[in-house]
Amino acid sequence: MLLYTDASIKEVLSLEDRELVEKVANGDFEAFEELFNKYKGTAMRTAYLICGNKATSEDIVQETFVQCYLNIGSLKNPDYFKTWFYKILTRMAWKLSKSDKKNVPIDEIFAKAEREQNHESDNMTKCLESETVEIVRSAVNNLDEKYRAVVVLYYFNGFSVKEIANMLDVFEGTVKSRLFKARRLLKGKIESLNYFGGVSYEKR
Repeated sequence: MLLYTDASIKEVLSLEDRELVEKVANGDFEAFEELFNKYKGTAMRTAYLICGNKATSEDIVQETFVQCYLNIGSLKNPDYFKTWFYKILTRMAWKLSKSDKKNVPIDEIFAKAEREQNHESDNMTKCLESETVEIVRSAVNNLDEKYRAVVVLYYFNGFSVKEIANMLDVFEGTVKSRLFKARRLLKGKIESLNYFGGVSYEKR
């Protein structure tokens, strides 16, 4: 059973989403369909960024929503739905993508990350629009899944270190360490081409 009651996570769900979650927990299937339609797009993008394969991503999202529907009664506070949902999705992605190693469009992750953090965005864009993208993708393809997951959750979905730690059942320090190592591994490939200097991630 997937329980989630950590009061240390300050997640605020919209009133509309909260009402949907409560209705689904009470067995309202129409509310579940509405929730599915609202989250399926982001769920698909997240699954794809983790596993790198469209067909596998579809399986991940399908299984995630099935588990969501079956276990939503264990969610004690609807405000934690988003973090709880992505915890299920991340675990499902790890489970279903172990034997499916594909390239991940890391250019999307880093382009978004650099825009948000405002660190040398012009140089990053220049790099990502060039043939260097293939080198970056190759580097990501060789990342261990635990590093790939934190990169996707932190830079693409905007979850905080604390939220990711709760999703993955690890310490916050572990998340920070994985982020640092993932960035270092990926940056090393790009920095060798002298496009830009090192950029450190901002702690949240």
